[in-house]
Amino acid sequence: MLDSATYQQILAEGHEAGRAEGREAGRAETLRRKLCRLVEHRLGRLPSSLVEALEGLELVVLDELFDRALESESTRALEALLDELRR
Repeated sequence: MLDSATYQQILAEGHEAGRAEGREAGRAETLRRKLCRLVEHRLGRLPSSLVEALEGLELVVLDELFDRALESESTRALEALLDELRR
């Protein structure tokens, strides 16, 4: 069974899916760190509630939040935006 072409194909597809998932998670973690640095640089220390809220967010949400953080006036405005994006 381990030598069958079908088994090998399924195994290869599973490995590729795992690698893709890992790359996505890595990109999200990198963007999360950069977003925190940007906000801290522009607006000061992040509230722990905002740091916690950023954990586990999908890449697309983090990307939108990053773009909007470039012009945000406060961490409270970012928290409100995050609430809006999660709906």
